[in-house]
Amino acid sequence: ASRLRSYDMLLADVYRRPARVHRLFELITRANMEWIRLSCEALDRVRVVTLADHGLTFLSPSLVETFGLSYWRRHFGAAPKEAIRFYHNEGNVTHVLEAVPGMGAQVFNFGWIQAEEAKQRIGNRVCLCGNLSSVDLLLRGGFEEVVEACRSLIRIAAPGGGLILSSSGGMAPKTPLRNVDAIYETGMKYGRYPFRG
Repeated sequence: ASRLRSYDMLLADVYRRPARVHRLFELITRANMEWIRLSCEALDRVRVVTLADHGLTFLSPSLVETFGLSYWRRHFGAAPKEAIRFYHNEGNVTHVLEAVPGMGAQVFNFGWIQAEEAKQRIGNRVCLCGNLSSVDLLLRGGFEEVVEACRSLIRIAAPGGGLILSSSGGMAPKTPLRNVDAIYETGMKYGRYPFRG
């Protein structure tokens, strides 16, 4: 929706033209659900259904149900029962964090949220994935800095299960491969389950 209208115009429309926003969101949701249905029809098995939507970042708690969850639940509800429901949003959704499991997501690829808070508030309901900064850490940081960030994230979010060590959302162009190796090597060394700290 933000590609059809900029985020600022779309958010203004939530207040000025809510019926139009709902029509647009309904159309997008139905198209997503049809895409999932066609994918299930064409493929032997759909393993993961992803929702990459940054709208949650911009919604106040009072608007989340009406302009977010009611649509995102339908998106994930169209997925086959065995498919993993993967939600990507590297924006700051601290103010509405509980909406992530509320939409039916099983994995949350997150970014600008403190890992401690995410683990405490929703870590027992969704698997956390991320939050190694794609730009500040992985693009600009050194190998040892990446290793220490990975170790810290594992210490915080791995206990009790539910952590996938990952970037906060893709890799920036020209990310040093050595930093990608640092994630892998640190995960293999310190992040295996059963977790022993």
